[in-house]
Formats: sequence, C-alpha cells, structure tokens
Amino acid sequence: MYESRMDNDGRVTIPRELRERLGLKPGDPVVFAPGPGRTLLIHPRTRLMRVLDAVRRHAVTQEEMNVLLTGERPKPPRTGATH
Repeated sequence: MYESRMDNDGRVTIPRELRERLGLKPGDPVVFAPGPGRTLLIHPRTRLMRVLDAVRRHAVTQEEMNVLLTGERPKPPRTGATH
C-alpha cells in the first residue's frame, strides 16, 4: 500500500515506486475514479482509453482511429503533374 498527502492546492504526489511500477512519466495523463466506499482508483490514461472514449462518444472513421492510436496525422495526398 502507498500513502501520500494532499497539499493546500489539492495536489497529490504519486509515490516514486508506484509511478515506476505504472510506467508514469511527467506529463502523463492520470484518471481518478471513485471506488467502493471511500476508495479512489487511480490509473494512467492510455492511448487505448482515449480511443475507447472517442468510440463511445460518436462513430469514428478509420483515419480518426489511426490518429488516436498512433498520435500521427496522415500525410496529405500529393498533388501536381506526373511525369
């Protein structure tokens, strides 16, 4: 079990051992969710979670899915004369 305290600004430091175990790096998004009773569930917000959220909100095209999964936008098709 890990313990931390909330500061006056509502910030909580995730203990180093737990950050390492979860593979969390500075700037990584983290999800907080209420658990049973007075528990709090905390887990990293992964790229897959972002994809699933987008799918739940609305239909997603294959191109949008690829952007969500890879983080890369497709290159625009080349235009111009061919030789």
